[in-house]
Amino acid sequence: MKTPEPPPRGFSWSRLLLAAVVAWIVVLTVLILLDPRAAGPAP
Repeated sequence: MKTPEPPPRGFSWSRLLLAAVVAWIVVLTVLILLDPRAAGPAP
């Protein structure tokens, strides 16, 4: 696995990616909690 080049100063792709993944997981979790059927295929 190659080490990615350091991002430009004042910007971090890994932070942006991590924030996006966490936000996506939170949204999916909330949707599943509000509607358990949302996790499965629509009837």
